Amino acid sequence: MQFFANLELYSRRYNINLDLQKVETLTTDAIAALIATIRRMDINGRGNLPDNADAQRMLIESGFFDYVSFTQQLPEVKRGSIQQQKSKLVEPVVAKNLVHFGTKSIWGTSQKCTAAYSTLIECMANTRNHASGRNDDKKWHEKRKPPELWWATVYADAGRKKICFTFVDTGVGIFRSVRIGVVRKIYDLFGGREDTDILRDMLLGKVPSSTKLSFRGKGLPYMNRLAMEKRISSLVIVANDVYANVSSETFEQLRIPFHGTLVYWEI
Repeated sequence: MQFFANLELYSRRYNINLDLQKVETLTTDAIAALIATIRRMDINGRGNLPDNADAQRMLIESGFFDYVSFTQQLPEVKRGSIQQQKSKLVEPVVAKNLVHFGTKSIWGTSQKCTAAYSTLIECMANTRNHASGRNDDKKWHEKRKPPELWWATVYADAGRKKICFTFVDTGVGIFRSVRIGVVRKIYDLFGGREDTDILRDMLLGKVPSSTKLSFRGKGLPYMNRLAMEKRISSLVIVANDVYANVSSETFEQLRIPFHGTLVYWEI
């Protein structure tokens, strides 16, 4: 979070050069968050490659250098372990393709995975309905801003035989949405609680969906149930000033907030 805060601060005044040479550990969720942050701030920056071979391969395969310039010729790497998609809509075909890509990369044939597919759809719908916030200077029926852009990445981790999904948007985030603003006021009436407590209650279904649509209302409680049933693993949510490793029931209040929402899970 400190890195992203510094990136935003310096990009307002300087041209950015990302020195990644000494990076030894790199994960697809970090790459997705970095790309989304760079695009949100419309940074035209340069970057270099890590010396570490695994980190270097992952960075190139992710398509990172489609958004950050690299002055030399990139080393050739075998494509096929990472796929990334972006949109502003709920995209069932994209979700299906990401699942099929991951399952085929690990199991040899593309297969259905309802848990991963449904989690992707819920993330897309939440971004569509809440991430853009509202414009307070307009009339009530004109307050919704254009939909926020989201990024979804699937990584086939052949070494662990795991399919790793990352979904990230850089909108207002769960705890800056209009819906949660109302919820927080209610909590404050009863002594006030931290955002970590609110997220716990959301995961347990104690904060109802605001969409009122018959085919929705799953959201975070549904993801939580999938994690508890072990149908997805390593479920992590980072939203504004909250870090939650749902699978290990670890909740932390962040000193420096993340601009938006990131969800990570594995199958």
